[in-house]
Amino acid sequence: MTSYQVSSCGKLYIAGEYAILEPNQLAIIKNIPIKMTADIYFSDEYVISSDLFDYQVSLDSSDKNYAFLRTAILAMNAFLETRQITAKPFTIEIKSQMGDKGKKFGIGSSGSVLVLVIRAYSALYQLNLSQELIFKLASYILLSQGDNGSMGDIACIAYDTCVLYQSFEREKIRQMMERSSMSEVLSAEWGFKISPVNSKLVATFLVGWTQKPAISSQFIEKVKTCIHDDFLRESQKNVMLLMEAMENGNQHKFITILSQLAQLIEDLHPDIYNKELRQLREDCRGLNAIAKSSGAGGGDCGIAFSFDKVSETALMKRWQDHDITLIYKENLYDKS
Repeated sequence: MTSYQVSSCGKLYIAGEYAILEPNQLAIIKNIPIKMTADIYFSDEYVISSDLFDYQVSLDSSDKNYAFLRTAILAMNAFLETRQITAKPFTIEIKSQMGDKGKKFGIGSSGSVLVLVIRAYSALYQLNLSQELIFKLASYILLSQGDNGSMGDIACIAYDTCVLYQSFEREKIRQMMERSSMSEVLSAEWGFKISPVNSKLVATFLVGWTQKPAISSQFIEKVKTCIHDDFLRESQKNVMLLMEAMENGNQHKFITILSQLAQLIEDLHPDIYNKELRQLREDCRGLNAIAKSSGAGGGDCGIAFSFDKVSETALMKRWQDHDITLIYKENLYDKS
């Protein structure tokens, strides 16, 4: 028996949240190497297990907890058919570090498990799938389930690095899916762009977890109604300026632009910053550091960049005092 192990990362938005829900908008999304792993091997029957639950299921199970995994597996079996490959039963065992004491961190576990299943298939069947095809497959599966997200999380997780992502017209692809075969859709030009961000910014990147769950999908739909053309123009302009600042290692410009982006999000809807996220951001006051919400807001995680050791230590202490849990820290250095 040959067993394969694959992994996938988490993600957090640095900039471009909410605007990225509109086609052709830009966002910068950072990979968070808090991992989800899967061990997979051929077996006599399908056995699906996750350490999030204390039981395993078969592929024909209607268990709600495993519904998403089952959907991903059935979709990948359909993909195998496009390659004239016969699907065989396997055992897949999934383990996640993306939460604590039953609470998710909110760093993209749904997108991560989807990419994980695709990578597991790629390893088991020796498919050698490209990053772009992994992105398309994951997006295809989500679109088939009526997902209205930007697919930015999938872009970051599939490429496993900090990316500049330009969104595509999801409705156009969804309509293509209704009239074309899976292989035709996957081989078509979708109109997205995914580019690694080659940052030269010297800083410490910190992720603070509020331990409060994020706002509901209904709230996200409500915020979407507040999106207007000025917001989209300002977001697009500032995301491009922020990327330039990162790639040039321009600390002053980075702080200025990220602050403007944080305010742009707060002005979009006041509830994006709940009490804990406001505190996370406020804790940078007087320090050589800047923080903001990440993603939908309303809870889960915020991010910070600190530009000296004293500020980093002080910020971590303030977060601790305010029950904000540091779940990830990374030193960003000039790699040139």
